[in-house]
Amino acid sequence: MYINYTVKPVNITVNKVAASKSGSKEWQTITFSDYAPYSWFDITVRDKNTGEILLQDGFGEARGYGIYTDATLKPILTSNDLLIEMRGNSITATTGIWVKPVGNIDDPQNQSFLECKFWGQPRNSLPFATATATPTWVPENQVIR
Repeated sequence: MYINYTVKPVNITVNKVAASKSGSKEWQTITFSDYAPYSWFDITVRDKNTGEILLQDGFGEARGYGIYTDATLKPILTSNDLLIEMRGNSITATTGIWVKPVGNIDDPQNQSFLECKFWGQPRNSLPFATATATPTWVPENQVIR
């Protein structure tokens, strides 16, 4: 069984006060958008009979997870009765659960089917290219004031 999810966390505007990089003793305020620290999404898969946790993963640094908004979790390769719990806070989540069709219990090693597009290793990705900051430096005597 595979579980994939896409989440849209709440964004907040963050204001950080920092010392000026120009060498002066002035302070400047930097404003940027970030995921709200209280936005999280949690997926737990348990064996329904024993309560044993087979998988626990999700979104949100405050909960110990990553910040990937789109992920396919590691596969669950058991044929027991399963309980899937999904919880979240200040987030919109879309999940998909895929189970191999007929023959998945009799022959779990048979992987000759094409229905799951993420068969293999778990996949995590950022939904956008992240910009790498380019450091700039202006000599003190050329600072425009």
